[in-house]
Amino acid sequence: MSQLAQYGDMGLVNDLAGINLPIIQGTTPSAPASPNIYWVNTGSGNALNQWNGSAWVTSPAPGTRYLALLTADPVLNGAVYISDAGFVECTTAGYARQTVTFSSATSAYPSASANTNLITYTMSSTMLAPVQWVAMVTSASGTLGWFLASWNLAAGIQVNATQTIQIGIGQLQLQGM
Repeated sequence: MSQLAQYGDMGLVNDLAGINLPIIQGTTPSAPASPNIYWVNTGSGNALNQWNGSAWVTSPAPGTRYLALLTADPVLNGAVYISDAGFVECTTAGYARQTVTFSSATSAYPSASANTNLITYTMSSTMLAPVQWVAMVTSASGTLGWFLASWNLAAGIQVNATQTIQIGIGQLQLQGM
């Protein structure tokens, strides 16, 4: 099962409580006090942006999610955002975040969803540090975007050049509370 990032959890509660009213203006707003706030930028074709806790970033398209391989536990290290020091991502040459898709949530309580695609990572050099955590994020690369959830792999994985790491269909589970 996943661990929802603290920021994602706060955003969901604010959405449920109706606190997240969008800001509609043509200039960059100041930093909001509440997470998960939307800004409709009327000065840029009504582009939709979200506050990620440290910056305004373009909102991800619905369903666009990526998986990052991590060498340290992001929850234990206090990571809330991708840009936090506790979000320690694999740096091996050839590594790149991979797209993931999930099934629609079940109507059962608690609701659940699982990944529907095989995820494959290929390295072009030998890994210097093992990965043991997978994080779901909203950006294909870089530190802007959202850290949404993480999973602990059963054991650390360290591969040689041209070897792959795979995560099977249904191996990543999301469950409501």
